[in-house]
Amino acid sequence: VLDISSDSFHGHLPIDFCHLPLLENLSISKNNVEGLIPQTLSHCRGLQILSAEDNQFYGSIPKFLGSLSKLKRLSIR
Repeated sequence: VLDISSDSFHGHLPIDFCHLPLLENLSISKNNVEGLIPQTLSHCRGLQILSAEDNQFYGSIPKFLGSLSKLKRLSIR
């Protein structure tokens, strides 16, 4: 579990941030993260929950999220 929600984190997610293949739960909600959802999230093969709501993401939902076979919950509104 990596929970940095409501931590006043801002800017883009670092590229190396997502090279955690065993990560199951990532919560970055209620920050000021901006930009596209990074392609490097595809390396988080064990990801089951991604909570990224209340940020400044833009663009379409990336197709690679469909390749995360263990992903059960996705919140990005």
